[in-house]
Amino acid sequence: VLHRGDIVEYLNSLVSREKESLLGYSATIMDLIHICEHKLKLRGIPTVCKFSTDECDIWIPSLKLGVEVRNSWDDESKESLINLLTASNQKFKPKYLSIVCPDDLSDLAFHALREIERNNIVKNLSIIRAGDFGQYLDRIMDAQVD
Repeated sequence: VLHRGDIVEYLNSLVSREKESLLGYSATIMDLIHICEHKLKLRGIPTVCKFSTDECDIWIPSLKLGVEVRNSWDDESKESLINLLTASNQKFKPKYLSIVCPDDLSDLAFHALREIERNNIVKNLSIIRAGDFGQYLDRIMDAQVD
């Protein structure tokens, strides 16, 4: 016997905990990954998803593009993000590296995140909102044709 007591109460608590976990941090990250994958799929571009803590979330070999998704930003995350991007650069040798964040990320947080790009801390980095990811892909694909 795994549970003693009111089974309805127990099942409600399980459902409640599952709902909380789905609405939490990881669901938003997965939503962003799925948005990126969808935009890549619409363009017929194959991907490799990593989900490893020490490299970018999505690798697109045909474009030599690494994609890391972030659904929030705070300055305390800066060092770990730079380390992740540096490790991805060393491992994959990408021509392009991007951080994709949600469209509703505050302008303040977005501009703080873009400081990494503006200061050229990580070479070949672009920080974009999810809504602009398709146009970003189109520009990369156009550059490869030229």
